[in-house]
Amino acid sequence: MDDDLPALDPVEVRGPVRTARLVLRPFTPDDVVALDAYAASPGARPHLAGSATDPARMLAERLGWTRLAAVGDRLALAVELPAQGPRPARVVGEVHLGLRGPGARQAELGVVLHDDVRGAGLAAEAVGRILELAFTEAGVHRVACRVDAADADALGLATRLGMRREALLVHDRWVGGAWADTVVVALLDVEWAARRSLDGL
Repeated sequence: MDDDLPALDPVEVRGPVRTARLVLRPFTPDDVVALDAYAASPGARPHLAGSATDPARMLAERLGWTRLAAVGDRLALAVELPAQGPRPARVVGEVHLGLRGPGARQAELGVVLHDDVRGAGLAAEAVGRILELAFTEAGVHRVACRVDAADADALGLATRLGMRREALLVHDRWVGGAWADTVVVALLDVEWAARRSLDGL
């Protein structure tokens, strides 16, 4: 039974959440073109939340994903590079959490960035902030992520964030005319706290 687990602290994101280089914010109706652009990046599909494939429907889903309180809730935030000089602000991806049982204290993580901003550490920055929100603000106990076993960049990101490999799902997906494997990685709240303590954060 899950009744004796500590309750989750509801978290609702209504405005921007800032990191050193990024603004993580709820989606707006104006984000459809940017969403279509990063969703079309190679390898993006497995990491996108929801079942919709049409950009307008994908955006409609994300407009309602602003709160973590109960099993099934999702939080999806647009990853935005803020305006700098003549360069306007630009949405380059998304980071999201979905709450799963038991007791709404487990979550599944996903992050997608446009190809042209990968390799600059932005994914780690965005995910680090969403993990902070999950563990210290919402009280989530475990965050997991499913990663394509052939995606070395995603696996490297998970390692840098301190996530452990928990499982290898062999030939669990049919992708591009071939079977693909999935690696499940995860991080516990106590591991996150220990890592922050060691890093002096």
